[in-house]
Amino acid sequence: MTGLPEGYATRAPGREDAGAVTALIHASELADTGASDMSLEELLDDWHSLYLAEDAVAVVAPGGTIAGYADVINRSFVTVSVYGYVHPDFRGLGIGTYLISWGERWTRVRMPNAPENARVVVQLYISRTNEAAQRLLEDLGYAPVRGVYVMETELHEVPP
Repeated sequence: MTGLPEGYATRAPGREDAGAVTALIHASELADTGASDMSLEELLDDWHSLYLAEDAVAVVAPGGTIAGYADVINRSFVTVSVYGYVHPDFRGLGIGTYLISWGERWTRVRMPNAPENARVVVQLYISRTNEAAQRLLEDLGYAPVRGVYVMETELHEVPP
């Protein structure tokens, strides 16, 4: 039992999936915020530090489309950040719940690697505009801890 809809499967993504995963993240960010700067180069840079066979998962819909994706950033087995994305066309099917559960399992299996008596934390990052994700995480016992803001300006000339 995967906790996914019938006909959906999971597998580790491979380098050959980088374009499809980039497109998935881009579509997810567009749906949540109206903008995305995800590029193939950025994804491949992120993947450079991951062992994809263990540190990432792809949820594959019937027909082969990658409908969901998650990976982890492991900070000494104490703080584990799970980055999960569900394509907007596949939301509301339980894929997000599966990805959260996958990240929690990834962390539990590796908890013995954390320093003795360490407080192990799983973190998930979502857009504040994604109300469904907020409800899901709250229903699973997560609480908001902090917000992340990206600030930028456009430069019209070389700074002094």
